[in-house]
Amino acid sequence: MKIEAYIFSWKHVTKNACEIYKNLRNICKTTIINCDEKIILPSEYNFIQLDDSYYYGGQFEEALKDISPDIYLWCIVGDVTPTANWNDIYNKAITSFNTYPIGIYAPNVDYTSHKSRLKKLSNTLWHVSNTDCTCWIIHPIILSKIRNISFKKLSNFGWGIDCICIEESLRNSLFVIRDYSEIVYQPKNTNYSIQYAKSQMKNLIAHYRSFNK
Repeated sequence: MKIEAYIFSWKHVTKNACEIYKNLRNICKTTIINCDEKIILPSEYNFIQLDDSYYYGGQFEEALKDISPDIYLWCIVGDVTPTANWNDIYNKAITSFNTYPIGIYAPNVDYTSHKSRLKKLSNTLWHVSNTDCTCWIIHPIILSKIRNISFKKLSNFGWGIDCICIEESLRNSLFVIRDYSEIVYQPKNTNYSIQYAKSQMKNLIAHYRSFNK
């Protein structure tokens, strides 16, 4: 298996995203999806340049366009603390995917509304209802089913992407795993309308289910 990382960056977090990139680029192929219109990254960075209209959903769509069909997608938001144990997360993900039937793998997040644990696989690995999509790795079999969805149009804020990926994982009898031995830290803030994001989420889930009847 092969994992490639995509860091979702936007204005105000570009410097932080670059620090994450520096810590990841020697572990696996890493790309910054940069939505800071005022900053063009140096040529030594591997990046995709977009504009300020792109949020998580649009960035996720661009990552799907860029990644090869047989690669596991590692998504990381650009405001998480750069000093996570990235090498350990990467290696534990590979071990977990090769040991259990897993569709989605994620480290723990310092705060999340998704806290339920459904099934214990090991001392640190649990099948959960939702991993949180701050930092997660997605199996190519899931990506193949959602690759052609217009995420920017349907849910640019990204709400609902976790829901349909989890639903697709379960359709394929694959676990949704949180690894409690590793943790990433993220600031608690949201600079967009929650109600609008929820509306987008409903549209995205309805679209996904329309071709899964």
